[in-house]
Amino acid sequence: MAHIQLNVIKGGSNTNVVPDHCFVNIDFRTVPSQDHKQIINQIEGMIKSAKEKYPDFHADINKLNDQATVKMSSQNPFVKLTQVVAKSLGSEIKLGGMTGYTDGANSHVQTKSTPLLDWGRGIHLSCTSLMNMSKLKNI
Repeated sequence: MAHIQLNVIKGGSNTNVVPDHCFVNIDFRTVPSQDHKQIINQIEGMIKSAKEKYPDFHADINKLNDQATVKMSSQNPFVKLTQVVAKSLGSEIKLGGMTGYTDGANSHVQTKSTPLLDWGRGIHLSCTSLMNMSKLKNI
């Protein structure tokens, strides 16, 4: 699920002084169907409308990070193998999406072929189960 969150607001110099500027940092987490350029164009349109109404208004957009969204097919051989391994350990992987960032996305986006699987939140394996992975056969 995509979301937008206003994370940082800075402005002014003291409690009794009306600020002459304001800085905001907005975090957009997108999904594969969203176009980053279209989102920026929408924001630029809002800025233009505000400037038409308030001629002294000024705003700049600076992208701090522009990461492409990543989507893996549930039919990817790596995903299938991971499901087999988890099942052999008595666990089942529920496939789904996540909002967040992983360094693995960089490799996946650059190569277009490197499998990416974020196996973490919600999956708990004991040390004993991990040690038993060396005993797996016929995978």
